[in-house]
Amino acid sequence: MRKIFFATIAVVCVAFIGCTKDDNQIVNNDDVNFIFSVSEKPSLDEVTRVVKTEWENNDQILIVFKSDDPNTVIGKNTVLLTYNGSAWTAEASTDFDASSLDNDNKEFSAHYHRGGIGFLSSIIATNYKGGELYYAVDCEYTVDGSNFNLGTINMQLYEDDETFQVSIPGLDPLYNWDLGITDQSGNDVAWYLGGFSMKISSINGYWADGQASQVASNGVQVGNEHVFWFQLKGNSATEYKFKLHSGGGHNLTYTVTKDDDHTLSAKKAYKLPVITEEGKWVELAQ
Repeated sequence: MRKIFFATIAVVCVAFIGCTKDDNQIVNNDDVNFIFSVSEKPSLDEVTRVVKTEWENNDQILIVFKSDDPNTVIGKNTVLLTYNGSAWTAEASTDFDASSLDNDNKEFSAHYHRGGIGFLSSIIATNYKGGELYYAVDCEYTVDGSNFNLGTINMQLYEDDETFQVSIPGLDPLYNWDLGITDQSGNDVAWYLGGFSMKISSINGYWADGQASQVASNGVQVGNEHVFWFQLKGNSATEYKFKLHSGGGHNLTYTVTKDDDHTLSAKKAYKLPVITEEGKWVELAQ
């Protein structure tokens, strides 16, 4: 059964179902209510072994309204939804101006990633460290007086034709970890996606700009697993070498021979063994 979370909120909202006019706060001299629901979080391919499917405390969704100014991509007219473990609250950007919205195309997009997307000043998702991304685009809303009805926000998994996820359980969360993937000759087989390489798109939800990425994927802690996100890069590998480093002095390599059953593919999530499993990871000299 699909779970739906309902919220009727004012800008910088603290009320849920049954919000009254007295609960509303003034934003740019406009008394505005948002009415919406958020559907259950989708998951990655069921044949893989990663990713939680429930919304968690402090999860955030950034709502970006289309503006009548085509040069306004993001920053103005955004609303940040935050899940508190049982319901959604919302906060509008300080420059939210209902009068500047595109009245001919009442549409918005919605964006989520682990770690809290926050308010953005540009299209760059600067807080992104790793893990799955979700989005909704071409979402229509209606306006009735001061009420903005956003309907049900159905988030979908961002599945770029070249992105995939790798997780490693049991890594010490006190350390900063990064993971690279090379072939047998030490050439990168994937771009490492992070904040400066992940960008907001009102068309596709996100844009994975691998060539703007850093030198390794830092990832994000998800329960007992550390999750890293990559974008495939053209390569004729016969082996995959997963190279894991930490600020605690770890320098480990896990090698997989590429074959029909062991080939990195897009839209998949892969789980590597714990680093303490005998015969799996090799400690290399720093």
